[in-house]
Amino acid sequence: MTPEYGGKLSVYGWCHTFEQIMPPNKFFAEHPEWFALVDGQRVGEGAQLCLTNQEMRREFLKLTLGKIERNPGLWQMSVSQNDNHKWCQCPSCAALAEAEGGQSGPLLDFVNEIARGVAEVYPDMPVSTLAYQKSRHVPKTIRPEPNVCIWLCNIENNFGQSVEDGPDNADFNKDLQEWSAISSQLFIWNYTAFFYNFLVPHPNHADIGRDIRYFVKNKARGVFPQGDYYCNIGDFVAMRAYVMGRLLWDPSRDERQEMREFLNGYYGPQSAPYLLDYLDFICQAQREAKIYLNCYRHLHTYDWLTPEVFTKAYAFFDQAAKAAASPVFAERIRRERLSLDTAYLEILPAQIREARRLNLPLPSYGPAFQPLLDEYAALTAKYKPTHYALSRPWPVLHYTERLRTAIQNALDTVPAACADIPGDRWQKFEDREFTLYRVNPQNEQEKWAELVSDPAAGDGSAIMMPANHREWAAQLGMVGCSDPNMDF
Repeated sequence: MTPEYGGKLSVYGWCHTFEQIMPPNKFFAEHPEWFALVDGQRVGEGAQLCLTNQEMRREFLKLTLGKIERNPGLWQMSVSQNDNHKWCQCPSCAALAEAEGGQSGPLLDFVNEIARGVAEVYPDMPVSTLAYQKSRHVPKTIRPEPNVCIWLCNIENNFGQSVEDGPDNADFNKDLQEWSAISSQLFIWNYTAFFYNFLVPHPNHADIGRDIRYFVKNKARGVFPQGDYYCNIGDFVAMRAYVMGRLLWDPSRDERQEMREFLNGYYGPQSAPYLLDYLDFICQAQREAKIYLNCYRHLHTYDWLTPEVFTKAYAFFDQAAKAAASPVFAERIRRERLSLDTAYLEILPAQIREARRLNLPLPSYGPAFQPLLDEYAALTAKYKPTHYALSRPWPVLHYTERLRTAIQNALDTVPAACADIPGDRWQKFEDREFTLYRVNPQNEQEKWAELVSDPAAGDGSAIMMPANHREWAAQLGMVGCSDPNMDF
């Protein structure tokens, strides 16, 4: 952002900086004791540091001071945990974690020491760290230094409920209030998109403004709404950016009015009411279905998108398109519908298989899927999104062809192996229905799982995992298997 609009706030490393400041490939061979002890072994890649090791702390402080010196103009210096759950189990770290009620104890004790050292040389430089997953709870006795910024992360939340009174978010609300009581520099890391697939509807609109005001009430000095930065055709991404930007500038603004203002200006006042009705409808549908609206996991995410919901949702878009006052507005409305189309095409193969298996009519609650696939391919190629999910480059043609292949496979005949088995005794899953953890997030050169060509497979591809790790890298949400009518 240019200076006249506020400029840019620069945080060294942004987050998960242990490995950036003290990379294992440089320090582990000579000093394995500086790294986490996990199941009796010191681990460099894909683990945390041994946070109570005093020699490591001294070296880490030197490295941190060097980073600040070489990066003038920093707003904050991030000293934050790696993105994994492999915390050190050595007697010293384990004892401190036990005494303080969790991993926030050794983490904050370590960060405080680094922050004190930074303050001696750079008294105006804040040191930031994450209260994230295993370190989210407030430690029992350790308190952050005045120059320590706590970034409290709500990655586990149900984003279909408010932070203040959503029953599924009660634990996070408790942590928020407790960090607010002890931290003078509290910031919120708020997850505002569905990172497994940026394109599908993510009905978290109802509480965006309310949550921001609640963060302010609990003395948050800033909020970072992490959204679908990489995707330009996601779920009302332009409106989200507009509304959240306005609310962060002035939390007292009325988010409903901000939504109306954007919808009227971007899609036209004739079409805007139908789109607002659509947004309200999908929020209501998700809440009535009582589905936990997470931000990362695939399991159950689409369960609220029933045939009845699709039928009504498409009707809102049809009304908006019919009312469009210009070709520009009409094109924007069609582009916005791609989110609903993505969910429809993603869900369709499983529903076709279910109908074929039980001798029911094929789904007919949405657009004719063959023409829709052709149109979908053309539009995604036109708009050129770079990612469809976090850290997953968007292969436009590949993704669209996989949808096409999955639908065709669902329309195919019953597999020979199941020909003599009753329809309620078997189920077919395609590789595209699995969540793949493709690489080690701490070392992207280490592959965990990938799709490979396989002529013998029904859709021409299969999941391949090298036999060099024990990670659960291919996961399938067994939603269909919970059907009481199934008898496996």
